[in-house]
Amino acid sequence: MKNKTPIIITGFARSGTSFLALFFKNVGFKVKGSFNKNIDGGMEGIQSCHTFHLVKVKVKEVVSKETILDKIKSCQEEERVVKNPRFLDQHELGLETFKYWNLVYPNIRVILMKRDFENSIKSFNRIKNNKFTDIKSEVSKRKKTWDIFYNYLIEKSIKFTVLDFPDILKNYDSFYSQVKNVGIEFDEVKGREIWNKQVDFTKVHFS
Repeated sequence: MKNKTPIIITGFARSGTSFLALFFKNVGFKVKGSFNKNIDGGMEGIQSCHTFHLVKVKVKEVVSKETILDKIKSCQEEERVVKNPRFLDQHELGLETFKYWNLVYPNIRVILMKRDFENSIKSFNRIKNNKFTDIKSEVSKRKKTWDIFYNYLIEKSIKFTVLDFPDILKNYDSFYSQVKNVGIEFDEVKGREIWNKQVDFTKVHFS
């Protein structure tokens, strides 16, 4: 864990991002936020969440670029692993916010959690009172956003890996190998023990 560059965990909501952030916290990384067992989600730090708000209001010229960059720098002191679905959930704003993070941390690493778009929407609706009524339209929007974000990572030569959820839960060895390939290291044996204790397929809906 010598590399101090933040690790971004993102993906559309209900794609395993909270599970992964909790794993990294349990294996010894600095992760802010708490896990909500009632919805099997959470692990988002307040400071990193605030960066999205700053980028949003910058459009109205309320804050400066320097204010946003300073906020992101301060996050590094509190969060080694930054889990936030907003980098994708907020579409254009999410990518714009990520670009600021990339400015501060050119060597940033990213873990992209990918889940069948329709299943992630259904899972979200399950806990959010059917927020998305037009699932077909939302799926189309998510495909477009995913492609744009994914291509940006490639274009900028950012180190990243894609983990397919929930399939990755069945294969710790594959998970360990993928994150190690982008420079994320931790004790393999300890990680396996934590992984096996944490995985619970009864909590995965719409798989």
